[in-house]
Amino acid sequence: MITIAIAWFLLGLLLLALGGDSIVKAVSGLAQRFGASPFTAGLLLLGVATSLPELAVNARALAVGQPELALGNAVGSSIVNLGLTLAVAAIAAPLLLRARLQTVLWWSLLAAGVLLILFGLDGGLARWEGGVLVAGFIVVQVLLLRRG
Repeated sequence: MITIAIAWFLLGLLLLALGGDSIVKAVSGLAQRFGASPFTAGLLLLGVATSLPELAVNARALAVGQPELALGNAVGSSIVNLGLTLAVAAIAAPLLLRARLQTVLWWSLLAAGVLLILFGLDGGLARWEGGVLVAGFIVVQVLLLRRG
């Protein structure tokens, strides 16, 4: 039984690596075709592709009536994406940070955290509060694309 589970796990890792490589090549090709910079392509890929699994898990959690799981997943993935992923990337190769983008990212992260705390003071998030957070995400993506 454990052998089958390990085999499925290894197959999943292989497919994940192949799929990740394919999507990076596809996004890079599209960026070149449309005249976008590699930074812009990477930003869009990172912003969308890393959020899709969390979106799927959160939608499923809400569908089965477990909003706590959705909130925990959203907060936990944000912490891992910011802390662990950035740290591992910096260990692998020094990162070049553009100061004009850093300012937008830090302020937006601070604003999103404060809004989440304020919105959650009553013990839940209303739909309009979720809409405000989604609108903020879109505004930050547009600002980053313009400054990138």
